[in-house]
Amino acid sequence: MQKRKLICALMIATGCWASVPLPDPEEMRIAGSALTKVATAVQGYVRYEMAETVPNDDILRNATKHDPQLMAQLAKFKVRVRASNKSSSVLVCDKEGTRGFLEDSGCTGPLDENLWHDERPKPCEFVIDLEKVCNPPTASSPVSEPPTSLPPQPVSPAPGIPANSAPVTKM
Repeated sequence: MQKRKLICALMIATGCWASVPLPDPEEMRIAGSALTKVATAVQGYVRYEMAETVPNDDILRNATKHDPQLMAQLAKFKVRVRASNKSSSVLVCDKEGTRGFLEDSGCTGPLDENLWHDERPKPCEFVIDLEKVCNPPTASSPVSEPPTSLPPQPVSPAPGIPANSAPVTKM
């Protein structure tokens, strides 16, 4: 804490004070935990329930309507959603929608992007490459051929058993 106060004092004294303070790390951890749950709900909705033409605002509402508490921890933020090829991500920004804090795709386990860590504020824009992160199967994806069968390989006998011995059967 003392180190942070010293840095702030030095920045003010030298005229290098940034106009946007860093978010509270504890607040970001709480928001990140909430975001992973919301992103999972959104991904489930997008992949299994969504019709082809649903506006992004409706995606978030429809995905979380079964549990309104999902959005409680994110109420003080602007939350944006996008969907593409049955994959989705959710972006958490400041209330004004100018600075991005967190982004998560519902197709991965851990939180994908902690944008707030950077010293320079990141804009409230999606950064996750959904195709790369989620790799959703599509009708246009080439179908890989199954591996060709290999010819049967001879099995070596267990150590201590002659190779030409007949199998033992129990009665």
